[in-house]
Amino acid sequence: MFIEIVTLLFLIGSVVAQDCPHRTTERVPTEITVGPMVECSETKIVVDGVSIGGASHGCPSVIVVVPAHLKPRHEPGCMTQTVPAGFVDITKIFYECKYSYLLFFKLSSECVLIDRVTAGRLTSYAAVPCAPIATNELGTID
Repeated sequence: MFIEIVTLLFLIGSVVAQDCPHRTTERVPTEITVGPMVECSETKIVVDGVSIGGASHGCPSVIVVVPAHLKPRHEPGCMTQTVPAGFVDITKIFYECKYSYLLFFKLSSECVLIDRVTAGRLTSYAAVPCAPIATNELGTID
């Protein structure tokens, strides 16, 4: 009788282990990628050896933001599986230099947001327990 119970438990465990993909989730942190920088500069005026203006600074042409999300990962023995839990939007943000003028002289410049678009979507996952095998009152598989 003891051998039959052990054999039954072993069979149930091996069937559950075969049906369960042993996948869990892994957090992927937010990733921000800055595209090429565009130089924003002001007009430089030199009067009697004194420089006025001429400062410059960079302005990113585009920034790509991929938000934090969960991706599937194999982990033996975890007894979980992954299911889609939602979406995260990949965003592209575009900038350009905007100049202030006095007549035809550039007085100043600033980096200005010109557009924000959704460039794509990623699926985020959740780990859920593997479904147990249904047994009857005697503990045998139905």
